Amino acid sequence: MSKSKLPKRKRKEVVIETLDDLLAITKQIDPWKPPTRAQFLLQLPYLSHEEQTYYGQKLSKSFSSCGCDSGAALGLFSLVAYITIIGFTSGSFGWKHLLFGLIVFSLASLIGKLTGLTRSNYRVKKIIRTLSNMENENYRLNN
Repeated sequence: MSKSKLPKRKRKEVVIETLDDLLAITKQIDPWKPPTRAQFLLQLPYLSHEEQTYYGQKLSKSFSSCGCDSGAALGLFSLVAYITIIGFTSGSFGWKHLLFGLIVFSLASLIGKLTGLTRSNYRVKKIIRTLSNMENENYRLNN
């Protein structure tokens, strides 16, 4: 079956009307569980339509990140670097090299995945800080 025939998973729509709604959702997230596949729709009164769309898309992307991209990239880089180093320093490639290369690849992939999860968590917190600052600025301007 081709990819075009497969049904796409529908993302659950999450409407955010206050910053407290967003904070409540972020407290429920467990980084060790699969990522949240949600489409965030911001309806914050102090944001323009374009800002709501922009920050909603950024939140959706950050919440659905699992860190696999950075894990795969770092794992592949470490594997290529390891093979290159072995190729230049040792004329042969034996079982010990293969086993050690597998360990290097696995550890690098794990470090990359954890880095990706940490970056995703940081991006969510940064967006929340930005929205909070915008809310505070709007409050000061209106009072």
